[in-house]
Amino acid sequence: MATDLFYGVLSVAGQFASVLRERGKEYRKSEEGQMVQHTIEGLYASFNEQQKEVLNTIVSTLDNVEKMVKEYEENINSEQGGNPNHRTGSNGFGNSGSGNDESQNNASGNNGSGKKREL
Repeated sequence: MATDLFYGVLSVAGQFASVLRERGKEYRKSEEGQMVQHTIEGLYASFNEQQKEVLNTIVSTLDNVEKMVKEYEENINSEQGGNPNHRTGSNGFGNSGSGNDESQNNASGNNGSGKKREL
């Protein structure tokens, strides 16, 4: 089912979001990352206003989806007695797994600031 694939992608993104953010920060500071950032900024500058608006909407939507997934996981945890280590599965969506991996506790990495992501 297509929705299973979508939820699977959300699950993986939720589990590894904080790791990916840290790696992204490190990469952005590297020489290669600086070159990629310059290329992306040049590409973004070449977009017309409508294209920029579409891209910003996509990024904003992804931020909102991430927040919803985090809220969903928090609701599941509170329904299970508030134990963040107890999960229905390894990803909080009922899939199999130990559900007791410490790295999953802060998997979403969302600080709740509501700030838009940098491009």
